[in-house]
Amino acid sequence: EGVPMSNKAACDLGIEFKGLEGIKEYVKHIHELQKTFGGERHIENW
Repeated sequence: EGVPMSNKAACDLGIEFKGLEGIKEYVKHIHELQKTFGGERHIENW
């Protein structure tokens, strides 16, 4: 079972988000990753 994506994991991947606008960008980015890598939130599938 994978580890759900977290802000810490995002930072580990070199992605940083600030404040509410950052949260929106974060969700959008996760959505893109889900579309690209099969809709899973698990890091191992990325």
